[in-house]
Amino acid sequence: MAKINYNGIELEEVTEPQIFDPPKLCVCSDDDGNVCEWYVSAILPQSSKRTYRIIANTKNGENAIARHCAILPEKPAPRMATNRELARWLAQGNGE
Repeated sequence: MAKINYNGIELEEVTEPQIFDPPKLCVCSDDDGNVCEWYVSAILPQSSKRTYRIIANTKNGENAIARHCAILPEKPAPRMATNRELARWLAQGNGE
């Protein structure tokens, strides 16, 4: 698999057909080198090598063709504070 550098993050390129439910945020680039982020529902192979038809939620609602596609990692949800941490924070004079 090829590596794709995007905003300082090294991503692994998708090299096989995949379907995502719910859609995943992916970085895709076309033949012109334009890079964009799309919520991709499916990645389907084309007849030519190294190109994929992307079924995505694009602005015009059409499918797209991309030469490279990589899945962006999901950000973890923020951790909730425990009651003990909240009590310590309030005891330090924070809050009202």
